Amino acid sequence: MANRNPYQARLAKALRQKPGDLDATKRRTWGLLCLAYDEVGTAENADQRRKAMLAYAQLAGIYVKLYEVAELEPRLQALEAAMQREMDRP
Repeated sequence: MANRNPYQARLAKALRQKPGDLDATKRRTWGLLCLAYDEVGTAENADQRRKAMLAYAQLAGIYVKLYEVAELEPRLQALEAAMQREMDRP
């Protein structure tokens, strides 16, 4: 029998998965950014160079966001822990 609500089944499956590793994603994005930069310099024609520059620009934007989140996450966790300690104090 077919699932009557496949959306809920997909959502439940997605929630069971482990969260991604932010630092690993940041490292992979940096590697792709370096590859895209090399492609800009080694492109054989203007169309390939334009595509490589577009890929580089998109990856740079993604990397900046990842970097910001990776820098803010530990600070936020420290603030939350300090607030919890303050609330637990008699």
